[in-house]
Amino acid sequence: MIKSFSYLKCLTTYKQEDMPVVYVKTEEEFEEVKKTDKLLLVKFGASWCGPCKQIKPHLEKLSETEDIVVVDIDVDEASESDWTWASEVENLPTFRFIKNGVQLEEYSGSKIEKIQDIVRRVL
Repeated sequence: MIKSFSYLKCLTTYKQEDMPVVYVKTEEEFEEVKKTDKLLLVKFGASWCGPCKQIKPHLEKLSETEDIVVVDIDVDEASESDWTWASEVENLPTFRFIKNGVQLEEYSGSKIEKIQDIVRRVL
């Protein structure tokens, strides 16, 4: 299930089966999403990025995992809102793994095996 952030009030109130891949466009939306105690798998990508499109189905599958919330941030849209953290990304896709507000790991690339390996390590 994929929804935009505007459909969500607070991730911590949703049961796992309702957890979507969450699309955020602003820093304020991301701050709300960060309130969850689950692992955030934050993907920075762009609509024109081929590898970003290829990995999308794998991320949707990961979003069904019990302890993970997948957050998708389009760097082009985020840069329009002057979101510094998103504009610091140099390679697409880039993934940041965050738990309890702390970034645990970062990976740039589109190898799902590498992403799954990092998820296993940080959970």
